[in-house]
Amino acid sequence: MTALFELDDVTVSFGGRRRATLALDHLSLQLAANARIGIVGESGSGKTTLLKLLAGLIVPTMGTLRFRGQVLDQRSPQLMSDLRRQVAMVFQDPRSSLDPRMRVAAIVGEPLLAKAQRSVFPTALSRRRRVDEVLQAVDLPTAAGRLYPHEFSGGERQRIAIARALAGAPSILLADEPVSALDVSVRSQVLNLLNRLTDDLGFSLLLVTHDLSVVRHSCDQLVVMRAGRLVEVGGSSQVLSNPMTDYTRALIAATPRLSLQSKL
Repeated sequence: MTALFELDDVTVSFGGRRRATLALDHLSLQLAANARIGIVGESGSGKTTLLKLLAGLIVPTMGTLRFRGQVLDQRSPQLMSDLRRQVAMVFQDPRSSLDPRMRVAAIVGEPLLAKAQRSVFPTALSRRRRVDEVLQAVDLPTAAGRLYPHEFSGGERQRIAIARALAGAPSILLADEPVSALDVSVRSQVLNLLNRLTDDLGFSLLLVTHDLSVVRHSCDQLVVMRAGRLVEVGGSSQVLSNPMTDYTRALIAATPRLSLQSKL
């Protein structure tokens, strides 16, 4: 598989020199394109920091990050624009990530107002049509665009967040604990939706979770992290069936299996 992101001895630290906190500690890793990659580990392992790094929201303190073979440099407007056009994010809690003052159509269509999308969706009509398309893709009626986020259930709000992320047709979707804030009864529905969209639209999925049952359901590659370091990486079925480290074995033992009886 072609490398999507390459991290070479990357360190990310926060705070001053005397009290620096290492969020990522000399991490070297390749993430393949056209794959569903699960990034797992306990709280504080560096999962969300890694996702923010890949989204271009933070920069390495040390080391090199490459995107599709090019060194990711914040001083290159063209390269950063290309990254942000190709990468979209879904956050953990849709209640806090959706503006309660905006109607759903405006929320979903907001990414289409960015300069990089104006050439693709130059008119208000083209943007409305695109909003309708992605709402239907996440199994919501187009009439949902006239409503506000509070008029939907938690699972429906996360579908709206997914629709917003997909509006600009990204090639990479970064999902930060996308089902952890949802009721158990709807988690598998949202995961099934992500699986279907990944197959239908062909984007790469990087999914951060602390729950290995999510990885079993949705990911073919697995990255295990602890305290900002890489513990284990490989095919998800291989790692889950034959873990090489005590830490991965402990994660597996502590994770209940997700019920998949609820299908879309």
